[in-house]
Amino acid sequence: MECSRFIDHVRCTRTAQLKWGIPLCDTCSMFVWMNGSKSARLLMKEAVDRAGGEIYWDYGVTYYLLLPNGNIKIGHVVDPNRLAGRWEDISRQFFGRVTPLATEYGGRLKEAYRHAELEDWRVWAVGEQFTPSAEVWQAASIGHVPMGHRGVQEFAKWTIRPQTIEQWNSKRATP
Repeated sequence: MECSRFIDHVRCTRTAQLKWGIPLCDTCSMFVWMNGSKSARLLMKEAVDRAGGEIYWDYGVTYYLLLPNGNIKIGHVVDPNRLAGRWEDISRQFFGRVTPLATEYGGRLKEAYRHAELEDWRVWAVGEQFTPSAEVWQAASIGHVPMGHRGVQEFAKWTIRPQTIEQWNSKRATP
């Protein structure tokens, strides 16, 4: 039986089993089922670890950023050309320029895997941020920042405009 999930308008043809009454391979069933919850991320990590890391990661790029508050953010973008725009948005959100630490291939699944892997260092009050422990730094060092990539070059040229919290909030409050 073949997997029935379509990825970018192309049907996944890996060997599948019925999951929730739908023929899905292990990778696609994790993607379909994963809803961002802690239990879903941990189950997905266990499945990837059982597979020995041999898994088809979904399209995209997972990135590691050092935030102005000293924490590390792990996120993803589907389109690598959107890296600069995403990093600029995050810089504005934190009222200071972020520092790209690394990127690695793999989108939402890879990001969820890293979140599960580093669950013990998550800063729960603020979401997708992690304390800069040795383990988090080691995970960030696995990837690389492709300096020749267009998105990275665009971000290198970008300068943040100083704003006060009042200016930021007034822009958000206006419809």
